[in-house]
Amino acid sequence: SVRDWSSDVCSSDPATSPADRVALVTELDTAMAGLENVARQLPASTEELLVQSLLARYATQDAIARAVPRAVELLGGMAFISSDDIGYLAAAANGLSFHPPSRPKATQDLANYLAGEPLVIH
Repeated sequence: SVRDWSSDVCSSDPATSPADRVALVTELDTAMAGLENVARQLPASTEELLVQSLLARYATQDAIARAVPRAVELLGGMAFISSDDIGYLAAAANGLSFHPPSRPKATQDLANYLAGEPLVIH
């Protein structure tokens, strides 16, 4: 549940506003819901499920890209400097963008599918 994984975010420094903490959880939980929707449909194997999985993956990638810098900012400079983990995890969060198929390569294929053509991933 969202309550399990988000407790660290929501119990952060009291100087951080509740609105900022809830915004981070909202961003990431929404992305998680899209991924869980795809996972519930497995082991089905259809073009539609592949498209849904790619769209959920790119949406999650974007959510992480927005949430991580904001979370690091909210932690503050001293936390960043005093912990190697924060910098490492912030950098590691970019790894999803390198997983194939890359968005630039798949964009036209997805657009063609959404326009009614068969899905072909190049």
